[in-house]
Amino acid sequence: MNRLVAFGCSLTFGIGLPDTWPYREKYVASSLAWPNILGNKLNLETINKGIPAAGQTEILNTILNFDFHDNDTCVIMWSYFDRLDFYKFTEPNFGHRIGPRHKSYRKILLMSDTYQIDVARRNWLVMQHCMLYLRNKKIKAVHIVCLDDKISHPNTLYKIDIFDTIQDITWNYHDKALDKIHPGMKSHSDMAEQIYNKAFDVIY
Repeated sequence: MNRLVAFGCSLTFGIGLPDTWPYREKYVASSLAWPNILGNKLNLETINKGIPAAGQTEILNTILNFDFHDNDTCVIMWSYFDRLDFYKFTEPNFGHRIGPRHKSYRKILLMSDTYQIDVARRNWLVMQHCMLYLRNKKIKAVHIVCLDDKISHPNTLYKIDIFDTIQDITWNYHDKALDKIHPGMKSHSDMAEQIYNKAFDVIY
């Protein structure tokens, strides 16, 4: 059966939805999040590879290590740009996440304007590498950048045109999840509908 494979952060994982709350790391991604809703609309088996708090580097690593099938359809909802340096490679195919106790965590959070410009450009390089990788593997893919948090994550304002990327989709937050932070079930349904309407022609 053809598959829909989704990658992203907690917004893809579906953290805070009823089947992932209270959150424990052992949980699998929510069956109520937008990937499953979209997969049902496309009549595709769904694999949700969202990782809570993941940034672009960690998302890329997950993609590079995923066993794709020839007929897979891939949807990537890229994360916030300022998470890029929260994951460091320590081996060719493996890395680790930098947590609050790491000595460089505070330096990363205290970003200057210059650093924000630099990290925005490096985000796009990671995303472009991923796009070329999937194209080379002949995997149908669509990439989504939700620029919906310009205050908390100001470096997402440095928008650069890039092929195969949908940037006019946003979380409308019709409701909140059980953690009172992340989008709820209505919001995930709305997101799936937006992706379906915007990306269907791109994917197929």
